[in-house]
Amino acid sequence: MNKVFKIGIICLFISILYSVCFISSFAVPQKEKVLDENRINEDTQEYELTPVLLTTPYLITEDIKIELETNAFLKNVKRNIESNCFDNFSFEFIDFRIFLTMKYMNNLEQGYLKLNFYLENNDFLSTTIYSYYTKFGLFFSFSNNENIEGLVWDYKLDQNIITEEEYNQGLDKNSFYCIENRMSNINQEEIVTQSNSTEVMISGNWFWQDNLNQSHPAQFFLVELYVNNKNVSFSYTDIQGYYEFHYSIDKTAEYFVRIVSAGMHVKVRKDSFSKLYFVDSSKFNLAPNESYKSESILLNSTIDGRAMSIAQALIIGTKYVEEMNESTLSVPYADCLYPRSRSCYGRLGIELEQEVWEFWDIALHEYGHAIQEYYYISDSPGGNHSDSEDLIELHGKDKGTRLAWGEGWPSFFAIIVTKHFADSLQGIPRINDETYDIFLNKNGMIDDRDFHLEDNNNPRFGEGSEVSIARFFYESLRD
Repeated sequence: MNKVFKIGIICLFISILYSVCFISSFAVPQKEKVLDENRINEDTQEYELTPVLLTTPYLITEDIKIELETNAFLKNVKRNIESNCFDNFSFEFIDFRIFLTMKYMNNLEQGYLKLNFYLENNDFLSTTIYSYYTKFGLFFSFSNNENIEGLVWDYKLDQNIITEEEYNQGLDKNSFYCIENRMSNINQEEIVTQSNSTEVMISGNWFWQDNLNQSHPAQFFLVELYVNNKNVSFSYTDIQGYYEFHYSIDKTAEYFVRIVSAGMHVKVRKDSFSKLYFVDSSKFNLAPNESYKSESILLNSTIDGRAMSIAQALIIGTKYVEEMNESTLSVPYADCLYPRSRSCYGRLGIELEQEVWEFWDIALHEYGHAIQEYYYISDSPGGNHSDSEDLIELHGKDKGTRLAWGEGWPSFFAIIVTKHFADSLQGIPRINDETYDIFLNKNGMIDDRDFHLEDNNNPRFGEGSEVSIARFFYESLRD
């Protein structure tokens, strides 16, 4: 087990000293653990299954399509299906993915679909999909029925059925519904060359802009190739923001490349219906023997350009987990809604305020909560908190101590991620230092709640202070 997560386990044991049973404070599990606990040992692979909806969750006149991602190789798989409202199932197994098509068969208000897949080695995968039928259509959740209510309210706001005030009152929270995506302005340079090949090669680099209008490589982003307006291939950019496609074709065609606010384990969405931000290159025509190269800059003047900064922060966070685990498997998903009226982690995943695109520490802090939930390294009860307060005074010894440890670790995590990747993240404001930065206040100054992990003159000390806890973890990494 890597050094960082060993420290997380220490956090758990310390909180247990206060005679508290382990209860995760976060409502939505990132992935469902499916192995029989009696058979888990050091030599056992823990298999996981993650469902992703491929159609909008309120259209029931068409086939419902779901993709199931797993780390188990799917060969000679047997399946068992239990449902009270779905039928006409069609399965396609491709390497580590299962594609499911089905139909909704009745108007049952609350439905479910439980899927079990039995592998060759006698292990199994399992997941449950919940549905909620309303007069607006059918809504889905991959966690529980309670999560669907928020989707219904989001839909009603999106369709102008209710006002934003009614929406806020209905959910009993101040929630901001993201505006419809606007295409970012991009600066793009293009080069077309010829060769003797019968295929085309399309390559280029994507860059995003920070708040100082400096450009940085869009690292490890999902990019898609479109030919005659049809998505024919996808890839991921490298550390320099570079991508490359090779496509065989016998005639001239129209092409463009799309960059999406997603990485291998990251999705930054506009709303609860999985609408991702995206930006398209300009369209261009190529004959079979031609190649095309471009450089495109995602400008920060629109919300989709800023969403790419959020995606980059979270992608770096997941890359850190990959490196610490020495594996791309078992990495907690960073599922983010942006922008929202508050920054938090809860039943809808990560929610971030619009200003956070300039402040990666906040985005990575919230992803830290997803990691705590995924690896079961937090005993936090949740609740109101501030890094300027003694949480023991606010909540009492038991709850305050556990809450401070639960908040201190994500702040520590946010700091060490960007320091770890300092060489490839040079020049980005407010990262790669020992200061946890909060967003700007109304006077254009840094909020006085920001803190430095090595500033021992700061008065915020004690086990009820999440700042002290973050400093404890940081000091524990010193050689």
